Amino acid sequence: MAVGVIFAITWALLRWKVNPTKAIAIYFIALGGASNLLDRLFRDGHVVDYLALNLSSLHTGVFNIADIAIMAGAGFLLLEELLKSRIRSSKA
Repeated sequence: MAVGVIFAITWALLRWKVNPTKAIAIYFIALGGASNLLDRLFRDGHVVDYLALNLSSLHTGVFNIADIAIMAGAGFLLLEELLKSRIRSSKA
């Protein structure tokens, strides 16, 4: 599976006319979603969550690496859009 992912990312970065940051962010979201979907298909509709972040009185929900990939991808897309709008407004 890892070889397929590396091939797909390399192919997309070489062929797509998309900013590399945006392409990687989209891959993070897609792969995280695919991972959670596979968990649901092969684990009786459940996703295996195994990470919990507890810092003092801050307690998060339980999550997994796929959830982190989805959130990181969304964060990269949001950051890119914010930076683009900042650059546009500074040129005006």
